Amino acid sequence: MDTPLDIAKREIRESLKFSLFATHCLGVSFTTPKNKFVRTFKNAVFFTSISFIILHASSDAVNIGLTPFSVENVVPLLHTQCYAILSAIKACVLWYKKTVFQQLLTELAEIWPVPPLTAESQRSKYKSLSTLRRVHAWYFAVNIFGVWGYNLTPICKHYYRRYNGEESQIGTIWSSWYPFDKTQPVPHFFVYLFEILMGQVCVWITLSMDLLFSGMASHIVLLLHFLQSQLKSLTVLNKSEEEYHQEIVNCIKLHQRLIRFWIPSWRLVTNFSWCRLYYKLECSVGTDKT
Repeated sequence: MDTPLDIAKREIRESLKFSLFATHCLGVSFTTPKNKFVRTFKNAVFFTSISFIILHASSDAVNIGLTPFSVENVVPLLHTQCYAILSAIKACVLWYKKTVFQQLLTELAEIWPVPPLTAESQRSKYKSLSTLRRVHAWYFAVNIFGVWGYNLTPICKHYYRRYNGEESQIGTIWSSWYPFDKTQPVPHFFVYLFEILMGQVCVWITLSMDLLFSGMASHIVLLLHFLQSQLKSLTVLNKSEEEYHQEIVNCIKLHQRLIRFWIPSWRLVTNFSWCRLYYKLECSVGTDKT
């Protein structure tokens, strides 16, 4: 029979399944690897992913230097380069702080509301988790369809031109520089495959971080709501003085543990938000110039 802690861990994993899936695709895990082979494989996947991003950012930097300066030419390249750099930074933060995330998820499971719950508390919990799953599913789908829209655009444009009787060759996804002729069949195939993988890696990073932080924030709000409900129940419950005292002690303990859980979570979110704010300001300046 599952213990309350097992139930809490299962419900938390289910609520963060989209984020955990994305982190797994990056080679990052918040659980201890089963053996050395699994650890080595995950490390290889992660560092390969980071290498793809660094190569793409470097290629964009060279392309910016070789492109005649004009707003319409440089700004799109600068946008994709900043996106790649931000993705690399986010991935490094995720890797460096994975033990902190693992600890936070463990602490969250220890204070997670599990049955038996009141009918009102159960409805509130179900509503919060259902809303979170729908939002995460929507965000996940938008990002996946978005990146594959980019991936398939050169192919669709090629066949559209062929349909209209025009001569055409399949282009590349990104306007990047390579130290070889990327229009040749074999190099073009590997360049196209590389750019697909690079774009998908950036999306995995975005999904893993955004969904993880939004999920943790949603869970903090849910726990605060439960704490508020417990405090309100003290005014209506018909219990003895000792039972009231125990209820108050439980509320204080939950409040203290929630604060200890919230502070490191907030620090991670704040540090990450500064990076996102810088990127958004960079994009806004580029948009204003266009």
